[in-house]
Amino acid sequence: IEELLDNLEDKHLIFVLNSSDSKTLKIALLLFLDYGIEEIAEMLHLSTNAVYKRIYVLRKRIKDTH
Repeated sequence: IEELLDNLEDKHLIFVLNSSDSKTLKIALLLFLDYGIEEIAEMLHLSTNAVYKRIYVLRKRIKDTH
């Protein structure tokens, strides 16, 4: 995750990701690596709804603070 953040150029996106909790960062990374929602939920011991909710909140934070 640190390597991914180091390679980002959008300072706003870096700020939002750095201020996110570790599970949300893991979800973002796994989505970037083309894992499906059900796979991510199983890996992180979350419900699929919890994964969708974290994605929604992260997208909203990125959009609202940009």
